[in-house]
Amino acid sequence: KEDEKLVQVSDGEKLGPIIICVDTSSSTSGSPETIAKAVTLYMATRAISQDRNCYLINFSTEIETLDLSGGLGLQKVIEFLKMSFHGGTDATPALNHALEMMKEKDYEKADLLMISDFVMGSLPNELISNIQEAKNDKNKFYSLAIGNLFLGSRLKDIFDDEWVYNPNKSSIHSLRTMLSF
Repeated sequence: KEDEKLVQVSDGEKLGPIIICVDTSSSTSGSPETIAKAVTLYMATRAISQDRNCYLINFSTEIETLDLSGGLGLQKVIEFLKMSFHGGTDATPALNHALEMMKEKDYEKADLLMISDFVMGSLPNELISNIQEAKNDKNKFYSLAIGNLFLGSRLKDIFDDEWVYNPNKSSIHSLRTMLSF
């Protein structure tokens, strides 16, 4: 059973911008990519309805981007989500671009959500350091792993919270509540 909770937010606590990085590499093709894109569509439409700036990054080894803060309609989001790379996976270009966006006025104190199967190599130390600096500037980093999670290679050091979607059970659970760190 899913519960959605409404929370009253004062002006000083308004929801900030959101940046969504969605993995469309070969390893996500099929159901994982469809699920990742459905979650992205849901999150983007929620951000728009909450009057939050929203920036989408489609990635594999390259990136494509879409800034929704200009009031683009749902059709633009759907067109954007039709794109897929189906190459290898390198999160570095997507995260570097997201970090640059977090320096822009419209995306300060952003929530970043990376949606992927996390079948990828490790991140460069400089990027991890830059992510820590962004966290110090009140940006938050979250992950949603689709499908089988490779716990040994996940990027646990950079995410404030991590969720796993299990397509067999159609459920999402937080790794923070499952594992002790």
